[in-house]
Amino acid sequence: KLEAQQQGLPYDATAEDGELNRTYGAEDQVFFTTDFLQDFGMLFVDVMPADNSEILCVGFMADEIDSQITITPGTYEINASGEVGTVMASTGLTEDGYVTETYFAAVTAEGGLALPLYFLVSGTVVVENVEGQFKMTVDAVNSNGIPVHIVYGNAASGVENIDVNVVGVQKQIVDGQLVIIRNGAEFNGI
Repeated sequence: KLEAQQQGLPYDATAEDGELNRTYGAEDQVFFTTDFLQDFGMLFVDVMPADNSEILCVGFMADEIDSQITITPGTYEINASGEVGTVMASTGLTEDGYVTETYFAAVTAEGGLALPLYFLVSGTVVVENVEGQFKMTVDAVNSNGIPVHIVYGNAASGVENIDVNVVGVQKQIVDGQLVIIRNGAEFNGI
């Protein structure tokens, strides 16, 4: 059983909000951001359904890119160590209101994030190369111990909408914080 490393980050989902289970496939979108690999040792994966109604942001600590699926296949522990081969544990919101990876949230029509947020602090992310296609399985808990299970990729139908450094999607470090900008809207603030 997975256990949270922290308890009760502000704005994190509680038992009232319930456990989170999502499956995304070929009709949905995945974006890879590799711009921060050389300077910060970070790769980011953002998963959004076709209707852009929610977002999963996963921050990988890495030292290389897989030539076929971008993220090197393997099991990545979610923790705050910052070590290569792990996924960043969220620390919630910064003082400036930016959301820290790794998290899941609903997205408003205006492009902001809606409550509740799921700040992932413990668990694993498994990355697989399934017949040349990217597959990711998140088995985690948030800071309140709420289970989160998210799968991206469907080997039966193939994963098609994979974009690397997609035009219109940017991640920037602003005031020392990572900000996702998609079609002009910031996704790391509430």
